[in-house]
Amino acid sequence: MPAPPCATAQTRQGGHRAAHGGMAGETMGALAAAGADTQSSAPSTEKRERYLRAQWTAKLGDIPAQALTLADIRPVVLGIEAEGHGENARRVLAQIGRVLRDAVALGHAERDVAADLGDVVAPVPSEKYATLTKPAEIAELMKAIHGYTGDPSTVYCLRILPLVFTRPRELRNATWAEFDLDGTEPLWRIPGERMKMRRKNPGEHLVPLSTHAASMLTELRTITGTNAHGLLLVAGNPISDATLGQSLRRLGYGPDRIVPRGFRAMASTALNEQGHPPDIIALQLAHGTPACGRSTTARPACPSGGR
Repeated sequence: MPAPPCATAQTRQGGHRAAHGGMAGETMGALAAAGADTQSSAPSTEKRERYLRAQWTAKLGDIPAQALTLADIRPVVLGIEAEGHGENARRVLAQIGRVLRDAVALGHAERDVAADLGDVVAPVPSEKYATLTKPAEIAELMKAIHGYTGDPSTVYCLRILPLVFTRPRELRNATWAEFDLDGTEPLWRIPGERMKMRRKNPGEHLVPLSTHAASMLTELRTITGTNAHGLLLVAGNPISDATLGQSLRRLGYGPDRIVPRGFRAMASTALNEQGHPPDIIALQLAHGTPACGRSTTARPACPSGGR
């Protein structure tokens, strides 16, 4: 007899297991765990991925990948969205999709059924981070940062971040092995797995270092040593975004003026206004090359947006 519409997820899971002979090794939970074991990411990323995985494996983990249906996935994803966590819902759906694609590659499923739910979660509006765009304001900020005192990791992170305009977490979680400071052309090689766009562009991101940036990194290396766990550590752990934000507030720059992530928009806007090639700026921001020929991070320097 078909299960009634109100059948619980547990009842459906039991039916799936019975229909497939209880293929425990091919369940979504087992495949998700196996995939997690082969990934290498920053500790903060791994923690987030574990949290997201727990959100859906509690209800879908016992279902064989071959038997998973849209009717199983949809309520889980929409339930997370209904709680006000739209971004998490999108990430959970993406994570389920990755597990299913692995299952297809391993012969445990015929297709990624999660792909059919691509538009089920409402898109999350892009967030604009507070930043400074006027040259005089940027100059005052840089002077304030230069005079900041505190833990060396915090001091140097604040000083280096505006010069490399990577995402804060990419600098906060960097290791010394990624830097070549001793050659004639100092370079920072960020592994692809640590980049936000790692799935669209899995290759490493190259950040040429200015003489000033390389000099500060060399100074930091003499102070902290070449700790294998990272270069910006506080009490043995990577410096946090909150610590950087608190440091900016101590300098008189609250979140309404600029936040750590706002350094990227600050650099992009300033460089575009100075006439540097937009494609090169976009490439350095790890945005690729926008079709419009201009980085989407840039902000107009005046309300009209004109130049």
